[in-house]
Amino acid sequence: MFDFGKKWTPASFALDGGFGVDLRVRTLAGLHLALVSCNTEAGLARLGIRGGPLGATAIAPAEPYALALARDRCLAVSPQSLTAADGWYPEGFALTAMNDAYVALEFSGRGLPDILAQATTLDWAQPTRSAAIVFAALPAAASFHGTAHTLRLFVETPLLPALARWLDETSAPA
Repeated sequence: MFDFGKKWTPASFALDGGFGVDLRVRTLAGLHLALVSCNTEAGLARLGIRGGPLGATAIAPAEPYALALARDRCLAVSPQSLTAADGWYPEGFALTAMNDAYVALEFSGRGLPDILAQATTLDWAQPTRSAAIVFAALPAAASFHGTAHTLRLFVETPLLPALARWLDETSAPA
């Protein structure tokens, strides 16, 4: 199978300012991602990830962690390479490497509540079971990282230019 990661270089952009307050958006490089399907508990254990998948309003205290995408699907996130091979396992789960499928972005700064209010309809003060959200009319997965002041957003790689344009237009002075 052709490795599409060799076809393009990871996009990187920063958005400083906007909404009259500080907002920083940066691309995170070096994260390893895997889709865990079916028996997510066994799959996450195989990857060495403790705890269950997180929802969008949860705070990931450390890495590695997983984001709930559906009842039987989650996205494993790790700064180290995930050593398990792709495929079906007898314990009832499947693993699929997703390193090139998603771009990880980190949003931080005092403008974070404003961007969240414009990009989503989610009540960020309420717990959620799923990390799958619609952000700026695009499908994504999200959770806070470290604190409630830093949001990690995972967007499908081909959709990054659309998100960058939305951020540029949203932050432009009126």
